[in-house]
Amino acid sequence: MRARRLSAAALCGILFTSGGLIACGGGGGGGSTTSPSATVTSLGISPGTDTLKLRASESFTANATMSNGTTNVVTATWRSDNTSVATIDSTGRATGVASGRATITAEYQGLSANRTLRVVPDYQGTWRGFLSMRSCSATGDWQLADVCGDLTAGDQDTLSLTLSQQSANVSGTIDIGGFAGPITGTIADNGSLSLTGLYNTSYDGFPVQIGVSDWQTMSSDNSRMTGRFVFTVRSQPALSGDVRVETDLVDVNKTAATLMPMRSTHGALGAAVRRARGRVPH
Repeated sequence: MRARRLSAAALCGILFTSGGLIACGGGGGGGSTTSPSATVTSLGISPGTDTLKLRASESFTANATMSNGTTNVVTATWRSDNTSVATIDSTGRATGVASGRATITAEYQGLSANRTLRVVPDYQGTWRGFLSMRSCSATGDWQLADVCGDLTAGDQDTLSLTLSQQSANVSGTIDIGGFAGPITGTIADNGSLSLTGLYNTSYDGFPVQIGVSDWQTMSSDNSRMTGRFVFTVRSQPALSGDVRVETDLVDVNKTAATLMPMRSTHGALGAAVRRARGRVPH
């Protein structure tokens, strides 16, 4: 009987079904291989936010970089090392609870990524209220004019702040009894605000320079501000010396979009400037 030639495919089938261990492939005689699955090589957190305002939230995602060079968003396990400052839920949404710092961590397949968050009060907006005089001291012509007689302890004057905020940096305008000018400052880790300013203004054509210093105020709820500061008044070269007034903030609140009229303009401070101006020869 004439033997029939078996095809390579048929031979492979016979050897496979009979338990033979043979690799059947193409013309090169080599077997086919399966590429290994990509593995996670590193983990990152996005976006790059590192500052949260008090009571505000931010959603973070965990990004896995793979061994094949791709990056994928993955479902990580999230935690915060200081939940009294910032919390984070299972979806990666972090919320500022109190001023301070907290580190959030994403964990996935044995890898982790960290991000330190700083929580600061929201000082941006317009604040209005009053300042109460604690003490007054004067030198030069201001002392001779007895301006502290018009700036006695417990007296109040109007105060207004319009602030913008970028992370922990603050800038804007202050108005003390109708004398307005620019201020800048920063927010400390404990949430306290420090502001300084030096600006020139006038009262009925009389030159006045206002200096703002020793500003230490706090807001724990983004709506009320408490604390104290010092302002110094000069009018050089018209008058020698200056007057230094220490004050406390009273009923200073962040206002609504529609502002109510201020209670007074050029009040106690204006009276002191008028008294000092009387020292200038006419």
